[in-house]
Amino acid sequence: MLHVPRLEDVSHGVQPFECPFCFGIVQAKRQHSWRKHVLSDLRAYVCISPDCDAGLFEDKTVWQAHDAECHQRQWSCNQCRLGPFSSAESLRNHLRSSHEVDDLPEDVVAKMVDASSHAVPEAAPDCPFCDFESDVRREATSGGQDLSSSAQIVIPLVDYHRHLAFHQEQLALFAIPPAIERNLDSESNHDRDKVDHQEHVQVCAVLPTFVMRYVYEL
Repeated sequence: MLHVPRLEDVSHGVQPFECPFCFGIVQAKRQHSWRKHVLSDLRAYVCISPDCDAGLFEDKTVWQAHDAECHQRQWSCNQCRLGPFSSAESLRNHLRSSHEVDDLPEDVVAKMVDASSHAVPEAAPDCPFCDFESDVRREATSGGQDLSSSAQIVIPLVDYHRHLAFHQEQLALFAIPPAIERNLDSESNHDRDKVDHQEHVQVCAVLPTFVMRYVYEL
């Protein structure tokens, strides 16, 4: 597992100090704050929805909110309680075909659709980095749950986000040039290189093939 360089190795006990990644002047008294700053510099988070062009996110909370608001929502008809619908357009089509809203102004229909949406508290463990669904299914089975092979698996959205964030943070940390890490602690060059190599191999084990190819071509 890759880690953010230790705060004491970067600051040398001096506050504020220069960040070796963004070269800005940073004040971080705890490892948690320093880690958050580094991941922000690396823009570690990205929306994994295929048709989304939101780009990279500096903040995990903002990325989670984006996914929850834009991609983890359902719609239900407030007129007849039919649903859930998987998209706003599906609900809009239902309103047109079943509730005669064609005579209403478009902005009124849009407000009806917006008012009919709600966040999804659970998500399918569909991970582009690993076979997360099999892991969840195996854990549930070992815990005594009797699941058929066709049973749909869902987990709390917060756990799904946490899992995706781990992979994305590991990939972002993988991009840190080894020279920067070596310069942070020149007295332990040899040991650090051995650890870096072992950790990079562990991360590669969970990366998709296309990501591994990209990393090695850098």
